[in-house]
Amino acid sequence: MLAGLLLVGSARAQTGEDALRFTQRFPAASVRMMGLGGTGIAGVADYGALFTNPAGLGYFQRSLLSGSLGTLSVTDEARFQAPGTSNTAENSVRATRLDGLGYVYRVPTTRGSFAIGASFNQINAFDRDLKYAGNNPINSFTDFLMPVPGEFSATQVAPDYDEELFFGQFLVEDGAGNAYLVDFDPDGDGFINRPLSYIGFQTFGIDFSPALFDDGDPVPFLPAVTTGTMLQAGRVIEEGAMRELNIGGAIEAARNLMLGVSLNIHFGAYDLRSEFEEIDERNENDGNFGNTTDFDRLLLTERIESDLLGLSFRAGLSSQIA
Repeated sequence: MLAGLLLVGSARAQTGEDALRFTQRFPAASVRMMGLGGTGIAGVADYGALFTNPAGLGYFQRSLLSGSLGTLSVTDEARFQAPGTSNTAENSVRATRLDGLGYVYRVPTTRGSFAIGASFNQINAFDRDLKYAGNNPINSFTDFLMPVPGEFSATQVAPDYDEELFFGQFLVEDGAGNAYLVDFDPDGDGFINRPLSYIGFQTFGIDFSPALFDDGDPVPFLPAVTTGTMLQAGRVIEEGAMRELNIGGAIEAARNLMLGVSLNIHFGAYDLRSEFEEIDERNENDGNFGNTTDFDRLLLTERIESDLLGLSFRAGLSSQIA
């Protein structure tokens, strides 16, 4: 029978979302621990003890070198649906990597047990690749760029308005001698209430309409796409992995009583790239039918990159009870 005590100090994620994504791990750090379902916390003679309970290193009767390969196979299927069209796209990611490598050296002793070890483990992989495409006859991404009341302010100003424009402010002239001040930071606190609307206005994805403003419309803007069928396509790619480097040792402090310590270095990287494209293949929004601009193509890209590093220290004991 084995009885164990484990004391753990570990690095913490910044948010709950970080903890969910970046600290998920496989059940154990070695093939044997996986076979045991990660139950080696009481102390097992396996290099996975560096993560579960380092006192288990003391049970080694001889030195050991062990490793494992892992194969990742992920298939993502996306379905694009709109009135009159339905497309399905499938994309796969497959990779074979070194999942774990460990070495434990049993130091020759005249009495008791003393062992030191080190291991490398990949504990999570983020590789995904999703694609989709199709024709959309009912709406456009530019509709999503439209602001809502409270996210902006619009005021008619004198035609010779020459005051300094602050962050988020634009001066719009209609060609008939009228001028309007459009402000995407109506609170004046230096923060844009809805960045996508702000970016859309700067890139002509949406445009201010003096006619709608004069009619008292609460949202005097028009999307760049107001008619026709748009080809929409996108891709989302996730890449990266979390890995651990473990170093530790154990000694038989008394007969069948093992004490062990380990230092665990967690490191990795995460990269998310998202791309959405909308194309007016039929040139139905050419600016000649009341549209705000001659629209051809919209491309929206987003990217998140993160380097991850953390340390944890473990101390444990394990006693074999006859």
